[in-house]
Amino acid sequence: MNDTARALIGLLRAAVNEETWQPSPKLVWGKLLKLARYHHLEPILYYPLRGRQDVPEEVRKALEDAHQLAVFRDVQQDHIAQIVGDALVEAKVPHILLRGALLKHDYPFPDMRLMSDLDYLVRTDDYPMIRQVAKELGAHHYATDGGHFSFLFPPGLVVEFHPNLIHVASPVGTGINPGWQYVRSDSGPYRQELTEEGFYLNMLCHLAYHFAEGGTGVRSVLDLWVYRRHQPQPDREIVCRELERAGMLEFAKQIEDLAQGWFGPSSDSYKNRELERYILDSGTYGTTQQAVLNTASFSSGESGASALFRQAFRPRGDLENRFPWVRGRAWLLPVAWCARAVRAAVLHRGHIWRWGKLSARVTKEDVAAQRALLKRFGLHVR
Repeated sequence: MNDTARALIGLLRAAVNEETWQPSPKLVWGKLLKLARYHHLEPILYYPLRGRQDVPEEVRKALEDAHQLAVFRDVQQDHIAQIVGDALVEAKVPHILLRGALLKHDYPFPDMRLMSDLDYLVRTDDYPMIRQVAKELGAHHYATDGGHFSFLFPPGLVVEFHPNLIHVASPVGTGINPGWQYVRSDSGPYRQELTEEGFYLNMLCHLAYHFAEGGTGVRSVLDLWVYRRHQPQPDREIVCRELERAGMLEFAKQIEDLAQGWFGPSSDSYKNRELERYILDSGTYGTTQQAVLNTASFSSGESGASALFRQAFRPRGDLENRFPWVRGRAWLLPVAWCARAVRAAVLHRGHIWRWGKLSARVTKEDVAAQRALLKRFGLHVR
């Protein structure tokens, strides 16, 4: 870990543990700000650095701007979550608010936990009613991806409704789907909550999904550490049993050790530099290079061409979730593949071009090395 990454981790540790922090004389503040932006962590850095005279003016101003935007967005998302939840209750639609919208209250300040959208677990049969509720609230549906409905609510906030806790196309973690088995027994009939075990499993498996898809950032590891202050804590025996059943236990232990090593009191003792580097290089949502390598690694092929094929021709289950009209009509699968290809060409032309170029460069040796790396992280590939 270089000086910039060490400074970032130290600041995050100081922020969530409410400790003081001292910079290294070697610290280059501009590099620190760039790395924080790469992982979308500026709102957190604002707190341990506010009021300090040794922070350069341009860094201080950037963090203040990020903080103000995060506070504004936090208020907006709370408002949308309230009106959406109330409307779903009135429409008698069972729903569960997921992840960041709840976890942010375990941070010292909720605006530290910036979110790009709100996520709900719902049932597919309720989609027509959800669409009606969203329309009445002034939102419009703009995407159905992997079975989940995405709506844009004024003033530009995204709300996603998922039929499963983990994306059905994920190579890891889908053993916890659909997720309703983890509902608290004392939840109401419509505004429901996950058990602590279900919430933590969702966090871990969602992290693993992005990790395997192309990479996940520092914030997802920080979330695991922050959740330790939540009370009550999940039953570890249940969590470990479910993770083992889903083939996730070894990976989960490595990620938990990383969270302890980075944000716990004995950070200097952590030695898994491979995992550190993978997370730090990933940024918030991973990289296209890692996505191509990982997709090839989880496919049955041994080259970039297999990654491209897997990306272009999604499995039947994924297409059935993306296009409900395919269910029970296998003969419509070619139509669904074509519809997905046309949509991708229109919306993601640049991304497809990058995928194609990178896939052409991937060799059998690259895939073998990536598979070995993922296995060392505890993710089981073919």
